Amino acid sequence: MTALFVFTLKTPHRWQGRAGGLVHPQALQNVPLRTLTATNDMEADLGNIVRSFLETNRQVGAIFPLLLVEVSRHPELRPALDVAWENVGYLISTLKHHQARGALQRENPLNTLGALVGPLFVTGMIQKVDPDPPTIDVEEYVRAFLHGRATGRR
Repeated sequence: MTALFVFTLKTPHRWQGRAGGLVHPQALQNVPLRTLTATNDMEADLGNIVRSFLETNRQVGAIFPLLLVEVSRHPELRPALDVAWENVGYLISTLKHHQARGALQRENPLNTLGALVGPLFVTGMIQKVDPDPPTIDVEEYVRAFLHGRATGRR
Protein backbone atom coordinates (compact mmCIF):
# COMPACT_ATOMS: atom_id res chain seq x y z
CA MET A 1 0.00 0.00 0.00
CA THR A 2 1.35 3.41 -0.90
CA ALA A 3 1.82 5.66 2.11
CA LEU A 4 0.01 8.94 1.66
CA PHE A 5 0.97 11.10 4.63
CA VAL A 6 1.04 14.52 3.02
CA PHE A 7 3.33 17.10 4.54
CA THR A 8 4.53 19.60 1.95
CA LEU A 9 4.02 20.35 -1.70
CA LYS A 10 7.30 19.83 -3.58
CA THR A 11 6.01 20.96 -6.97
CA PRO A 12 2.49 21.60 -8.25
CA HIS A 13 2.24 17.90 -9.13
CA ARG A 14 4.23 16.00 -6.51
CA TRP A 15 3.58 15.64 -2.82
CA GLN A 16 6.33 14.94 -0.31
CA GLY A 17 5.36 12.15 2.05
CA ARG A 18 6.68 8.85 3.32
CA ALA A 19 6.48 7.46 -0.21
CA GLY A 20 7.64 10.73 -1.75
CA GLY A 21 5.31 10.19 -4.70
CA LEU A 22 2.03 11.23 -6.16
CA VAL A 23 -1.22 10.85 -4.31
CA HIS A 24 -2.58 7.95 -6.32
CA PRO A 25 -6.35 7.45 -6.22
CA GLN A 26 -5.74 3.69 -6.56
CA ALA A 27 -4.04 3.65 -3.17
CA LEU A 28 -7.31 4.85 -1.64
CA GLN A 29 -9.37 2.14 -3.33
CA ASN A 30 -8.10 -0.79 -1.27
CA VAL A 31 -8.63 0.54 2.23
CA PRO A 32 -10.67 -1.01 5.05
CA LEU A 33 -13.38 1.67 4.78
CA ARG A 34 -14.48 0.13 1.48
CA THR A 35 -15.29 -3.22 3.11
CA LEU A 36 -18.06 -1.93 5.39
CA THR A 37 -21.57 -3.32 5.09
CA ALA A 38 -24.49 -2.47 7.33
CA THR A 39 -26.19 -5.08 9.50
CA ASN A 40 -28.90 -4.71 12.12
CA ASP A 41 -26.31 -4.72 14.93
CA MET A 42 -25.66 -0.99 15.28
CA GLU A 43 -22.99 -1.27 17.97
CA ALA A 44 -21.03 -3.81 15.94
CA ASP A 45 -21.38 -1.69 12.79
CA LEU A 46 -20.19 1.46 14.58
CA GLY A 47 -17.28 -0.51 16.02
CA ASN A 48 -16.43 -1.68 12.50
CA ILE A 49 -16.57 1.93 11.27
CA VAL A 50 -14.19 3.04 14.02
CA ARG A 51 -11.80 0.12 13.47
CA SER A 52 -11.79 0.54 9.68
CA PHE A 53 -11.34 4.31 10.03
CA LEU A 54 -8.36 3.84 12.35
CA GLU A 55 -6.80 1.18 10.13
CA THR A 56 -7.34 3.26 6.98
CA ASN A 57 -5.66 6.23 8.65
CA ARG A 58 -2.81 3.98 9.75
CA GLN A 59 -2.37 2.82 6.15
CA VAL A 60 -2.78 6.09 4.25
CA GLY A 61 -2.82 8.86 6.83
CA ALA A 62 -5.46 11.48 7.45
CA ILE A 63 -5.53 12.29 3.75
CA PHE A 64 -9.18 13.37 3.44
CA PRO A 65 -9.00 16.70 5.31
CA LEU A 66 -5.77 17.57 3.54
CA LEU A 67 -7.27 16.84 0.13
CA LEU A 68 -10.30 18.98 0.97
CA VAL A 69 -8.04 21.91 1.75
CA GLU A 70 -5.58 21.49 -1.11
CA VAL A 71 -7.78 20.49 -4.07
CA SER A 72 -8.90 24.07 -4.76
CA ARG A 73 -5.26 25.11 -5.24
CA HIS A 74 -4.16 21.88 -6.88
CA PRO A 75 -6.94 20.48 -9.10
CA GLU A 76 -4.76 17.54 -10.10
CA LEU A 77 -5.64 16.12 -6.68
CA ARG A 78 -9.34 15.89 -7.62
CA PRO A 79 -9.19 12.18 -8.62
CA ALA A 80 -7.76 11.28 -5.21
CA LEU A 81 -10.40 13.40 -3.45
CA ASP A 82 -13.15 11.72 -5.49
CA VAL A 83 -12.01 8.29 -4.31
CA ALA A 84 -11.64 9.51 -0.72
CA TRP A 85 -15.20 10.89 -0.91
CA GLU A 86 -16.44 7.49 -2.17
CA ASN A 87 -14.83 5.98 0.94
CA VAL A 88 -16.79 8.40 3.13
CA GLY A 89 -19.91 7.18 1.32
CA TYR A 90 -19.41 3.69 2.77
CA LEU A 91 -19.48 5.16 6.27
CA ILE A 92 -22.50 7.33 5.52
CA SER A 93 -24.51 4.46 4.05
CA THR A 94 -24.05 2.45 7.26
CA LEU A 95 -25.15 5.43 9.36
CA LYS A 96 -28.17 6.06 7.09
CA HIS A 97 -29.18 2.41 7.46
CA HIS A 98 -29.35 2.77 11.23
CA GLN A 99 -31.11 6.13 10.98
CA ALA A 100 -33.72 4.64 8.63
CA ARG A 101 -34.49 1.80 10.99
CA GLY A 102 -34.81 4.24 13.90
CA ALA A 103 -31.75 3.15 15.86
CA LEU A 104 -29.87 6.43 15.37
CA GLN A 105 -31.26 9.94 15.51
CA ARG A 106 -32.31 11.30 12.14
CA GLU A 107 -29.95 14.11 11.26
CA ASN A 108 -27.65 14.93 8.41
CA PRO A 109 -25.47 11.80 8.29
CA LEU A 110 -22.39 13.99 7.83
CA ASN A 111 -23.11 15.44 11.27
CA THR A 112 -23.38 11.93 12.69
CA LEU A 113 -20.16 10.94 10.95
CA GLY A 114 -18.37 14.04 12.25
CA ALA A 115 -19.47 13.24 15.79
CA LEU A 116 -18.29 9.63 15.43
CA VAL A 117 -14.92 10.07 13.73
CA GLY A 118 -14.00 13.69 14.50
CA PRO A 119 -12.49 12.85 17.89
CA LEU A 120 -10.41 10.15 16.20
CA PHE A 121 -8.63 12.83 14.16
CA VAL A 122 -7.64 14.60 17.38
CA THR A 123 -6.50 11.35 18.98
CA GLY A 124 -4.49 10.56 15.85
CA MET A 125 -2.71 13.92 16.02
CA ILE A 126 -1.89 13.39 19.70
CA GLN A 127 -0.60 9.88 19.03
CA LYS A 128 1.95 11.29 16.59
CA VAL A 129 3.61 13.55 19.18
CA ASP A 130 2.90 11.97 22.57
CA PRO A 131 5.56 9.54 23.82
CA ASP A 132 2.78 7.69 25.68
CA PRO A 133 -0.14 8.09 23.28
CA PRO A 134 -3.69 7.29 24.32
CA THR A 135 -5.13 4.07 23.02
CA ILE A 136 -8.70 3.66 21.87
CA ASP A 137 -10.95 0.99 23.31
CA VAL A 138 -13.33 0.74 20.35
CA GLU A 139 -16.25 -0.74 22.28
CA GLU A 140 -15.98 1.90 25.02
CA TYR A 141 -15.67 4.62 22.38
CA VAL A 142 -18.82 3.42 20.58
CA ARG A 143 -20.77 3.20 23.85
CA ALA A 144 -19.81 6.79 24.68
CA PHE A 145 -20.89 7.90 21.21
CA LEU A 146 -24.22 6.10 21.50
CA HIS A 147 -24.97 7.53 24.90
CA GLY A 148 -25.68 10.84 23.18
CA ARG A 149 -27.19 9.56 19.91
CA ALA A 150 -29.01 6.29 20.40
CA THR A 151 -32.79 6.34 20.48
CA GLY A 152 -33.18 3.27 22.65
CA ARG A 153 -34.22 1.01 19.75
CA ARG A 154 -31.25 -1.17 18.85
